[in-house]
Amino acid sequence: MTIDKPSIDKTWFRQQFEAAGISQNQVAEELGIPRSGMTKLLAGGRALKASEAVKLAEIIDSPVLEVLARFGILPPPEIDPVLVSHVVDNHGQLNSLPRGAAVAPPVLEIPHHCHCIQFRTAAASAEELRTVDGWYAYTGPFTPNILQAVGRWVIAVNRLGQLGVGMLSRSYKNYHQYNIAGPVPLSEAEVSECAVVLHIVT
Repeated sequence: MTIDKPSIDKTWFRQQFEAAGISQNQVAEELGIPRSGMTKLLAGGRALKASEAVKLAEIIDSPVLEVLARFGILPPPEIDPVLVSHVVDNHGQLNSLPRGAAVAPPVLEIPHHCHCIQFRTAAASAEELRTVDGWYAYTGPFTPNILQAVGRWVIAVNRLGQLGVGMLSRSYKNYHQYNIAGPVPLSEAEVSECAVVLHIVT
């Protein structure tokens, strides 16, 4: 992921820290590294970890690929654009999207060929779907094999078409029903399919 002598745009990073109202020392603290480590990082004397790139992008509110580019790092080939397969609209309905209609922010260290579901904060046109809005849940594919997802965070749809997001558990009352505890709960539901959540970007 790194090159031997990265050409780091230190001026750009300082400008981003200033715009975010955060000092270099505070950035080091947020990254969980010593102040000297941050100095080495910006001087090219220390390699940038993938997890640090993601966190740094969050801190300065910039795309991960922009952070990598400013560190003189070419993005690895496994950072493919992730297509948004479904959108949850402001009514809580899950809607499929035409392939390529919207692209999610790239995220490091997630499996190939994952899916992404975008949660909208308001109704928007197809063109507006290309911009960041709401939050993104990166998942595996939807599957009717619900039992394998018990005890994990999921996005699930019940037989009535209602959406659930949160921790999936079996019902104590009915063998064929499930409960979802989380931001979009379902109670005593017959889940028809679900997708395990791998990563969330807000």
